[in-house]
Amino acid sequence: MRFLLVIFLLISGFSFAQQPEPKNTRTLVEIPKTHGIKTTESCKIVLRLQIDEYGNVLGAELDRSMTTTANMELINQVIAVVKEQTKYSTLPGVPEQTVSLTIRLKSD
Repeated sequence: MRFLLVIFLLISGFSFAQQPEPKNTRTLVEIPKTHGIKTTESCKIVLRLQIDEYGNVLGAELDRSMTTTANMELINQVIAVVKEQTKYSTLPGVPEQTVSLTIRLKSD
């Protein structure tokens, strides 16, 4: 049975080689520097970011289901830093995309 499977895979052109990344995949180019944000709690803030074709952050929305803090002052500080400092790779001709970004903060 294994012999038939191997023959089938060879005939069908199946390859075990690593597949290339899709051409419309974004990579984080500039990471936001959140070390200046003071907090008394360790937490995770997950944001859904709207990215334009040039890699700029157009908007940020909180993913409450994945975020571990309800401190809106802290969340708004993180959103401001992310919008100002985050940059993704450019994809000319690709419309706006939504990506997820997780920021982890440690208590002081």
